[in-house]
Amino acid sequence: MREVLRPATAQDAVRMVEKGVYMLGGTEVLRLGSSVDASRPVVDVSAVVPSGISVGSGMVEIGAGTTFADLLGSGLVPDFLKAAASEMKSPQLRNAATVGGNIASKRDDSYLIPALVAASAVLVVMNRKGEIHECPLSEYVFKDCSCLILKVVFKAGEDVKVRRFALTSHSHAVLTCAFGSSECYAVKGGGIALGPDDAVFVSDMYGSAEYKKYLVSVAKTGAGR
Repeated sequence: MREVLRPATAQDAVRMVEKGVYMLGGTEVLRLGSSVDASRPVVDVSAVVPSGISVGSGMVEIGAGTTFADLLGSGLVPDFLKAAASEMKSPQLRNAATVGGNIASKRDDSYLIPALVAASAVLVVMNRKGEIHECPLSEYVFKDCSCLILKVVFKAGEDVKVRRFALTSHSHAVLTCAFGSSECYAVKGGGIALGPDDAVFVSDMYGSAEYKKYLVSVAKTGAGR
């Protein structure tokens, strides 16, 4: 049986995670076929990271423990982020999946990373020393970072367009992309890229490399790019 550690504080969590992995909603860590090593202990941080949404001084702050259902039910969340979150069609998953967990998993079919990168979002994180600092999400995605995500922060009023293509409404996305102050693409089988020229396209069960490139051109045209 997998060992589950339950820290009392965020500082305890960052000390415990050296040989384990953080878990919030558990939709990635506990799912069948997860890329997370099942032999590693789980550090359940659901009780020690903030949740909730606030707007002040022109900034939107979202706690890492905020669920997709919370995003969709809040009048403070901008439409582009609701559009991204609404692509998770299962109500059960929406009630469990968290903002921090979706970012930390860095999946190639991420619901939120493209939208938040396009909004120039910044993460508030805690490092292994218990120090809190900020890190642009665009940098976090491409670093081997074991920091604990506490919050996501971005400017209110960001103009972002999100597109997601999947074979069915409940399938993993073939392509998720967003266009705002910058661009971001999550390509199934190829990972996350900050521009189409950096994206990797491979043929797999979700479609050919040529098909995925075609979807990028469709998305850019639809976003006026």
